[in-house]
Amino acid sequence: MRLSQKPTGLALALCFSSAVFAQVEGDIGPSQPTATTQIRIPADDTRLHLKYGVFDPLRGTPMIAEGLLAGTDTNLYIVQFPYAPIDADRDALRAAGAKLHSPLPHNALIARMTAAQAALAAGIEGVRWVGAYHPAYRLEPQLLTEHVSGQPIPTRKYNMVMADKRQDKNVLQRKIVALGGEVTDRHDGGLLFTAELTGAQLIEAARLDEVLWIDRW
Repeated sequence: MRLSQKPTGLALALCFSSAVFAQVEGDIGPSQPTATTQIRIPADDTRLHLKYGVFDPLRGTPMIAEGLLAGTDTNLYIVQFPYAPIDADRDALRAAGAKLHSPLPHNALIARMTAAQAALAAGIEGVRWVGAYHPAYRLEPQLLTEHVSGQPIPTRKYNMVMADKRQDKNVLQRKIVALGGEVTDRHDGGLLFTAELTGAQLIEAARLDEVLWIDRW
């Protein structure tokens, strides 16, 4: 019902690790008919819990470092509900054109969609908030600290958690090579992807729609 605009300030906090990412779309298909009735139970905690920060997006979102804001080149969004989303909610997002990737605490999903589709998703009954999954949200705190410090970031290996391990491996490999990076391990069949990148290439990799999270190898 509300589409995020420009972020406002909030203190940073550490809350979850890359282990939170478990694919939705790509590992399981659209919801199947079930005899079990699913109930929407209002949440006690309406905050998003990201490694980057804990915040209620209707009250404000964290400041984002220069170069790590989402833009017209990024298509990953966070869709939050006021309850744990059920099959009908996920099906409604898919009908709006979203491809669902991973849950986030609390009561949110990472979805790949265009800005127009995000606007449609924001109007779906039950949706509490839709906002960009900024590149800043995809980097471990140490990498954010290095970027903000302005000091040169050394060339090193990075592990990336992929949005879709089934369909994005080849695409991500091509994009990493196009950036000038070196793919060191595709981890075929798994969610991870390892590449050696310079500091500038790291920031570009964080903008890729195939990447949910990056930390040091």
